[in-house]
Amino acid sequence: MTKYTYEFKVKLIQEYWNGDISYSDLMRKYNISSMTTIRRWVMQSCGKIHSLV
Repeated sequence: MTKYTYEFKVKLIQEYWNGDISYSDLMRKYNISSMTTIRRWVMQSCGKIHSLV
């Protein structure tokens, strides 16, 4: 299982919220194996970025 840093998660979430990029596009761009992982990070980020660690 791959561990991602807090900084990486924040960067990815900010890119999602600030741009016209989908979960699947982010998955391909950053070579993440599951869209569910990205979706979970984004959902957790709603108002509480610190909970991602």
